[in-house]
Amino acid sequence: WKRGLEATFNLELSNPCDLFLGEQLLRRTQAAASHGSDAGESLRECRLNDAPFEAGDELPARGTLHVVYFSTKPQDELVFSIKLDLSRPNDKVMCLRLWERALTTPSDAWKVAQLDGAVVTLQTWQYPEVPAGGILTLEYAVRLAIKPYDRGVYFSAPMEVRLFTQLTETLSSEALSDFDKVNLIKQAAMRSYFTSQQVKSLLEVVSYRKGKLEVAVMLHPRTVDPHNFINVLQALNSEADRQAVLDMVDNGRKGRRSS
Repeated sequence: WKRGLEATFNLELSNPCDLFLGEQLLRRTQAAASHGSDAGESLRECRLNDAPFEAGDELPARGTLHVVYFSTKPQDELVFSIKLDLSRPNDKVMCLRLWERALTTPSDAWKVAQLDGAVVTLQTWQYPEVPAGGILTLEYAVRLAIKPYDRGVYFSAPMEVRLFTQLTETLSSEALSDFDKVNLIKQAAMRSYFTSQQVKSLLEVVSYRKGKLEVAVMLHPRTVDPHNFINVLQALNSEADRQAVLDMVDNGRKGRRSS
């Protein structure tokens, strides 16, 4: 702890969950700053849409906020206490977004959650159906680390087996549409890395051709062993689909190089 632990947040402020986390981080570090340099909490980076952002300013309802939180306090996680009334539409949406973030972010978890006093977990409900009422109290935890979890595709660890099993079990629900499956995988692709075998498993839970192609293309740059991506393509039904994925991946590379 004396050396300091950190957590990196890339927050889409149009998402109420991300906006909440951004506001809490700014408020927390501002309060620490008011107690002087020994408070043990600070922001190493704070940028809104790639421009420096002052922690004292009010966050807009849209935009991308990049924050690196740094702590020398005796803590290995950052905990946010949340209370939601699920009979309120906005709180219900907030609950769903917190649920999705915990399912797709390696450093995040519902530490303690209760609905009207009864313990709930990420597997208690059938995603994406949030209960229509009740008071949800939640301790949302973000693990801190010496180094950032996201260090690029060649230096980042793939999603842990326990977390990946949790994600695939959620995606395997027969009641879940391909649209919802692809949406959740898209969030995972923004926040996590995968082995080629994990990517193949994600393709296999998607039912229709269009969704399989979309998932294969979006997860290619998040695959830690791209030399094995040929194994992922075996989850596709035809040689034409395999070639289509390779073509789209190649076009994406060319686009990134030219930009």
